[in-house]
Amino acid sequence: MEVHRCRFFEYAPQAVHGLAFSPSGQLLAVARADGDIEIWNVANGWHLERRLPGGDNMSVESMVWVSGHTPRVCRALCTDCRVDYGFVRLFDVSHGALEYSRCFSDKHDGRILSVAWHPDDLSIVTGGSDSTIRRITVASGRTALRISVETQNERTLVWAVRVMSDGTIVSGDSLGHTQFWNGQFGTLLHRFRSHSADVLCLAVNAAEDTVYTSGVDNKLAQFRFVGKWVSAGKSRAHTHDIRALALAPAPFDILVSAGVDTNLIVYSSANFETVRHVRLPPFPHTPVISIAPALKIMLCQHSSKLQLWRLGEADRDHILDSATDVPQLPIASNAVQLLEIQPKSAFNLVASALAPTGEFIAYSDLFGTKLLRTNIDFNANIVQVRRVKNLPEEVLPAHRLLFTPDGSKLIIAARNANIQIVDLESMQLVRTFSQHLAGDDGVIEDEADPITPIFTLAASADGQWLASGDLRNRIHVFSLDGFQHHALLPQFDSQHTVLAFNPGNPSHLYVATVGNQLYAFDVERKRLTDWSRKNTDSGFPYHWLRRREKIVHITFDPRNSSKVILQSHALFCVVDVSRNMKQQKKANKGPAAAAALPGTNGSANAESMDVSNTMAASVLAAGLSSSAETDNGGLQLVDKYKPLLFFDFLDASSMVVVERPWLAVMESFPPTLYRVRYGT
Repeated sequence: MEVHRCRFFEYAPQAVHGLAFSPSGQLLAVARADGDIEIWNVANGWHLERRLPGGDNMSVESMVWVSGHTPRVCRALCTDCRVDYGFVRLFDVSHGALEYSRCFSDKHDGRILSVAWHPDDLSIVTGGSDSTIRRITVASGRTALRISVETQNERTLVWAVRVMSDGTIVSGDSLGHTQFWNGQFGTLLHRFRSHSADVLCLAVNAAEDTVYTSGVDNKLAQFRFVGKWVSAGKSRAHTHDIRALALAPAPFDILVSAGVDTNLIVYSSANFETVRHVRLPPFPHTPVISIAPALKIMLCQHSSKLQLWRLGEADRDHILDSATDVPQLPIASNAVQLLEIQPKSAFNLVASALAPTGEFIAYSDLFGTKLLRTNIDFNANIVQVRRVKNLPEEVLPAHRLLFTPDGSKLIIAARNANIQIVDLESMQLVRTFSQHLAGDDGVIEDEADPITPIFTLAASADGQWLASGDLRNRIHVFSLDGFQHHALLPQFDSQHTVLAFNPGNPSHLYVATVGNQLYAFDVERKRLTDWSRKNTDSGFPYHWLRRREKIVHITFDPRNSSKVILQSHALFCVVDVSRNMKQQKKANKGPAAAAALPGTNGSANAESMDVSNTMAASVLAAGLSSSAETDNGGLQLVDKYKPLLFFDFLDASSMVVVERPWLAVMESFPPTLYRVRYGT
């Protein structure tokens, strides 16, 4: 089996600038440096549900959830709207829109860098670039208390403030100090030189007896109140500056930190020093790579651009060294970037797709879906592209895009939860499905529920079936022969993550969930397959169900379609559905257990080339055992390639693997704060 091991896709995760838990604690919003906001479902196994696209010069520095329309939540959002002139402005969101309310008369002599509401909603505490902390009375808009912090040769920046119900003010500043102040008189209660550089963020738990601080020195410090405030613990899980902290409300025992190194780190807040933290990598959970297998070309989606690559070729006349475990052929031609597309939109891309025939490229942003027709000269590695201007006007911006396997139709999961099907020969909108607009009673309403976008699409190899799934965990199956709704699949206990039809048996739909379970449906007969009924509940081993990595892609061995390959960012798993898996002991608690968690054309250079490995035996057969965990009847794990962005087959004798080594990602990070270490 020839393996195209690709590292030329320079996927660049963005730094995290803000974190915010929803009032229920079930959702976590993550703001990235490029303006994207990710919504993670904490309660459902840390599933990345959706991405709200940002754009040029749209960096989000802080966020507040609005749940209901109470004055408390309204004001919390308003304090996030501040400018460089030192004023605090209030906005009203009680009517579902952001409406200017008023501006406080008193101001800082510089920028306001931090702001916090008192729990009684009667006052606001601000920290500024003028070395002061101020408590402002909301009713009058006047400063009731002004605190001057320590300075050293220049102004001290108060980067973070919080206020407790007893009036105690906690601050973090550019001197590395964490300080506790009497909120009535402004006297200093406790001071800790907790950090060797700026304290950028802090968090206070609901009981107000624990405080966490962090900043430029990538140290996370914990303070506890035991009659007085004391330093209680520390952690250095990040490699670079920590920009944001968030504590989940009860009953979730969760602290999350994030920053320049792009990772989310999850801790147990109750057992901060004893329970090991968990790292959530920043790689995408939705498709950013698509291929045209017959042409050996690949489309890669970046935040604001698309790249079309031609895969490399190996020298097949080379005599392999049989002494090596995995023989490597010399490269006859490197991977070549054929095309780079930079849309004129100021917003980031939402979705993209490459037709299996290579004739079309589709992409979408917040304002619309675009279709491009390509003409590729492989001899000269030149691509001619022109926009298809007669795309139907009814086509909407998309959450997901998919071409049918024969490349004759474009399927659009629209922003309003409709599914639109465009015939690419006639350029007509041939059908719109609205089943995802239906409520729990099955009645189709006029408008889509804004919290239930369609995020999974799959089409069968014979072009007969289409499946789509939304965030309500509803999976609909449609017939593309008659353009009719066919079935609604039973809902699972845990959210599904990906759908795929088996090319060898086109009516069999495979569904993976956040609990790493795999279900197989016979959509024609509207029931689970025999293998799924026998193996889904008791066949998967406990260590597999407990893995934190989510399945982001499903594909099938073209030589044996009964071998299903489940891909995560850490590995891929081969499930042989022609065999029954060994029955597990009662310790196997099923999927619920997994939810627990504390630009010009040219050849690629030598470091980012398309490496073609030819194995002496198939990676799915003899070559598997060298890098796989113990076989469990019909289950094998392969962790040879990681971090793994994409895995699929080009044909029966070759496959493509796209990796993004973490060291390559770190090369784009800024330098870390210099710290003197023992022995250096």
